[in-house]
Amino acid sequence: MKNKMTLIDIFKYYSRPYMGRFFTLGIAMVLQSLVKVALPIINGLVIDEIIYHQNLKVFFSLAKILGLVIVVSILLEFIITSGFWFTQLRFALDIRLAIMKKIYSAYGSFLSKMKSGDAVHTVNADTPQYMNVITDNIIESFCSIASCIFVFGYVGYISKTALFFILVLVPLTVFLSYIFGKISRKLSSELRNQEGNFTSWVFEIIKGIRDIQLLSGETGVIKIFQQRYKTIIKLNKKINMMNLFLERSSAAVVIASEFAFYILGAYLVYRDEITIGSYITIRSLLAVLNGNLSRLCNFFVLLQSRRASLERVQNYLNLPSESSEPADKDFIISKGEINFQNVSFSYNKNQLLKNINLQIPPGKKVAIVGKNGAGKSTLAYLLLRFYEPLEGEITLDHIPIKNIPYKELRRSIGFVQQDVLIYNDSLRYNITLGENYTDSMIWEVCRKAAIDKVIDSLPMGLETVIGKDGFNLSGGQRQRIAIARIILRNPPILILDEATASLDSESSNLVQQAWLSLSDKKTSIIIAHNLSSIINTDYVAVLENGKIIAFDQHAVLLENCPYYYDLFHNQYCKNS
Repeated sequence: MKNKMTLIDIFKYYSRPYMGRFFTLGIAMVLQSLVKVALPIINGLVIDEIIYHQNLKVFFSLAKILGLVIVVSILLEFIITSGFWFTQLRFALDIRLAIMKKIYSAYGSFLSKMKSGDAVHTVNADTPQYMNVITDNIIESFCSIASCIFVFGYVGYISKTALFFILVLVPLTVFLSYIFGKISRKLSSELRNQEGNFTSWVFEIIKGIRDIQLLSGETGVIKIFQQRYKTIIKLNKKINMMNLFLERSSAAVVIASEFAFYILGAYLVYRDEITIGSYITIRSLLAVLNGNLSRLCNFFVLLQSRRASLERVQNYLNLPSESSEPADKDFIISKGEINFQNVSFSYNKNQLLKNINLQIPPGKKVAIVGKNGAGKSTLAYLLLRFYEPLEGEITLDHIPIKNIPYKELRRSIGFVQQDVLIYNDSLRYNITLGENYTDSMIWEVCRKAAIDKVIDSLPMGLETVIGKDGFNLSGGQRQRIAIARIILRNPPILILDEATASLDSESSNLVQQAWLSLSDKKTSIIIAHNLSSIINTDYVAVLENGKIIAFDQHAVLLENCPYYYDLFHNQYCKNS
């Protein structure tokens, strides 16, 4: 699966484990189609045996066969329905898991642009369409075509005139399918895009609802909500009206054909070209044929509308994956020396970092300082390979990080971000992330992270649910939870993107205490916002407009770097 998968490749790959089920489902659906054709034929034979031959023995035999066919039809319907739903759930789950794995292994450049609502819509709404295409557009279409051929053959056997009449319906139905299918594909693609964008926007609005309330922006947001949803309603209306028009057009063809056959059939019976039983059989088969042609018409239109969903899933499944990159699997950090060599980086054509040269000795603490937008966090993302440098090279212990497996690299670097992700689950889960650790180990890391007293004061302790539906943690407590997670992993390299600018002094001091405990004798990078964190480091790197203009000890920089002196007194002292 290294090359990009076509839609055919996706169908082949994900349907392979279920070929036995699809085969059974297909056989059952073909038999069901034949049963629907057989019922009118048997019914016509029964009528002829009574009216023309008055043969009660054959009549009762045919009646028994008719009853048996009805029972078989019911059993087949049960097999088809149960088999379809079970297979659809498993089949869709496989594709959903594949998409989730692709998203989790996608490059940072994609993730930074990805709309969460669009991804959710694709995972939930678009994936079942692959199963629907297999059952509706492949198996059921095959069954409908086979049924139509059987109808043509039997009607032609009874009456060539009736067959010619029926064949006139086919081109008209195909023409309707083609015209409406082209329109449906275009509208459905536009609708899927609008729904994905709308869902992403709603996610963002709900996430920022407090800010909207503080700015008294509720009225404006509601207006935008109405406008965006009206666009979706209009597209849905167009699609529904088109489907309705197609349905009514097909119904008009059916009504016209049935009315015409009443006249033709009566004439053929009058001329003794067909029997009354044959007339009733052909009339019933005409209804079966009309149903099959309508389904084929609808399946074609649905295929065009479903294609938009198929292509969205295809795009996610073809995402370039970090795990596909060649790497040195035997990598182990022995010292923790970090080296940026002539590194430049651009994002959306804006150059954020220019010719960065930075060497961080093993076991040393380095603060990265600079104004907002100077590129401090970008350095961390480049080190973690969420982004790739435009130029230059980054090494760990003299090994280029591009040769280190992504998982091994990130397992070796502990990153505490400003916005700490807290799961709506217990404190135990939020610290261990589902891994097995003893209570003594968890309490030990909580003590080192200076969060043990907070947890101990809660009635349920480690089992206390936090997050959206539980106990609400402060910003400082969240960062200490993140530090506890990192202590459990015990990586040799650490990065702290401070949130201390928004914390009170007590919380800030506790975070600093936890960080000092964690970073002892480890190579550490602090994206600094606070005076105390700078003073406690071995070196300070000064960023200005994407360039490192100075790198030295704090005291030396205060004397020799005017930019750092102004930055330190105007920004960091003020924050402290």
